[in-house]
Amino acid sequence: MIADIFPRVRARTHRIAAFPAHTIAHVKAAVDQGAFASLAEGLLVEAHESDLSVASEVTQARAAEALKVGAETYEGELEMDFISRLSPAR
Repeated sequence: MIADIFPRVRARTHRIAAFPAHTIAHVKAAVDQGAFASLAEGLLVEAHESDLSVASEVTQARAAEALKVGAETYEGELEMDFISRLSPAR
């Protein structure tokens, strides 16, 4: 059973490690601050941290690139091919 899970865990950790450092920091802050709050407070913290992450220049540039290669198009959303055309995360 553990052997079945290992490849998935490895793939997930590599994916997370590829995220920009500021995004990981905002997610950690949301979890740390929201974990012990009420649901409403936790959702507010999550929304705030998400807004801060999306407001960064790194994220804005990545989103612009994704749009250029097919994200948010009918075909792109069906196939998700555009992801393979993105440059490596910086």
